[in-house]
Amino acid sequence: MEQKIQDFMAVFEAQGFQIYIVGGYVRDSLMKRISNDIDFTSNATPDEIERLFPQTSEIGKKFGTIGVYFLEQWFEVTTFRYEQAYINHRKPVSVTYGQSLQDDVQRRDFTINGLAMDRCGNIYDYVNGNIDIDAHVIRTIGNPNNRFEEDAIRILRGIRFACRFQFEIEKQTMIAMSQSAHLLQYVSTERIKKEWENIFQHSFTILDEQMIQNVGRSCFRDGWKHIFKAKEYSVTPTGIFALLSLMTMQDWKYTREEKRLAKRIKQTSQKAQSIRYLNCTRSEAIELGILVGIYLQEEIHIQEISNVYDTYYVYTLKELAISADDCKQVGFHGCMIAQALQECAQAINTGALVNERGACLLYVEEGRYE
Repeated sequence: MEQKIQDFMAVFEAQGFQIYIVGGYVRDSLMKRISNDIDFTSNATPDEIERLFPQTSEIGKKFGTIGVYFLEQWFEVTTFRYEQAYINHRKPVSVTYGQSLQDDVQRRDFTINGLAMDRCGNIYDYVNGNIDIDAHVIRTIGNPNNRFEEDAIRILRGIRFACRFQFEIEKQTMIAMSQSAHLLQYVSTERIKKEWENIFQHSFTILDEQMIQNVGRSCFRDGWKHIFKAKEYSVTPTGIFALLSLMTMQDWKYTREEKRLAKRIKQTSQKAQSIRYLNCTRSEAIELGILVGIYLQEEIHIQEISNVYDTYYVYTLKELAISADDCKQVGFHGCMIAQALQECAQAINTGALVNERGACLLYVEEGRYE
């Protein structure tokens, strides 16, 4: 534990308050992982916390959370609390401050996140989280149906933790995930997409196929069946979302890179030859070929894609056998030069032209790039 964190906690203790680190930092520490996910819980109320420090932020005061600026770093402290009924399966209507750490951890999602640590590094475990870490198990705290009914995003968080750590999901927790998947309709698409981005970075091999399909269909409708195919070929999260944007047409907020790749998939799929790449790495080129194959629902041959890449691909325009100066010498100027070089490279990539100076000069001189 960093000295800064100990000093921060010491401020609370000097005034007679309890304070503990909770959640991911404690979990990761027990798993011998580096973690910057530091959250605190205390019996100090938000008003009392604000009186302890000169610079604070009411980031979630309604729910008992105060941001504190201490030694050039922001920390979040949440008062021990109980949570009342939830609204829209996402947020509690209100909270009631609790009296003990044991009360507070009962409201948390999974046992591996229900651990706490004091300033001296002592671990407090009221939910058998340490046992589940050792057993590599994801299990909710309390009744899993209730946990997911309260906050449906916990379904995806549980899947994320299982994929990230390669932990098995406890049977009743897994059943509840499948049964509660429809509740994800109440969660914002931004939150859902962010969780799936993290999930897609890891292998699905630890997951129950039926459960993950049930949850996936609730988020992606018929497009879900294509995700397993993409994961089979280790497609990146960006590639998966680009593909889903074409195959589900859902109103997600796609990134610029996802939109760009989706456009490239569609354009490439409409060509007679499906490998037309420009200015991308070998892995990007092969992934594009895979995505086109999935999009067209065709059989995918990685070696064939690789062979086309090796035979025709021009890495950058600088690797063309001709340069901008060569284009100028044969009468091109301005934007015509860039167009000539781009179309020359495209012709090489499709196999219509050999990357040799004489052939390339003849190609642009005859104006066949237009």
